[in-house]
Amino acid sequence: MGGGEWAAGGRFAAVDEVDGAGDADDLLAQLGRWREDQDAAEAARSRTKERWLRQQAAEAARLSAVALDLAERGTPVTLSTTAGGTHTATVAGVAREFVVLRSSGDRLTFVRWSCVAAIRPPPGDRAGEADADRDAPLDLLLGHALAGLAADRPRVRIVTAGGAEPWTGELRAVGGDVLTLRLDGGDGPACATVYLALDAVCEVTVLG
Repeated sequence: MGGGEWAAGGRFAAVDEVDGAGDADDLLAQLGRWREDQDAAEAARSRTKERWLRQQAAEAARLSAVALDLAERGTPVTLSTTAGGTHTATVAGVAREFVVLRSSGDRLTFVRWSCVAAIRPPPGDRAGEADADRDAPLDLLLGHALAGLAADRPRVRIVTAGGAEPWTGELRAVGGDVLTLRLDGGDGPACATVYLALDAVCEVTVLG
């Protein structure tokens, strides 16, 4: 009887061992299914993110890419600046640090990208679908462009950051971080001169 009990106990023990193995297998299977579910969820999130990034690239293309597309088509635009200015013009040039606008009378305005608030093309224009990976064609800084203009000492109107009144006068020189302007309102040595921080310059319009 004792052997039977032992045998029965042994059989029960064997059954328990089998059941334990089954539970372990079930747990491993559940973990496997959970892992598959996690992988599927991660793949879905990845696809969603990829679609979102593509949509963002199409709907929020870089301003320079949008402007370049508009320039190539000669499309008129309304450009607003963070200094409160508004320009209705065509895009004449696109550089790494600035955009050049041509308004009526072939008047040119150089606007630093960091000061551009909005570019609005005509209704129905699809410039927003421009390739965001396009590089600006001119690898040129605003200071370098203005230094080239200064050789002819043109009359210009300069708008600086902070909402101050525009400065108007003769562009005399452009240095590493300063722009020298001989102000309107007098002749000869008595004419006032102002030195503007180049980094504060938002836009420069060539008047003559």
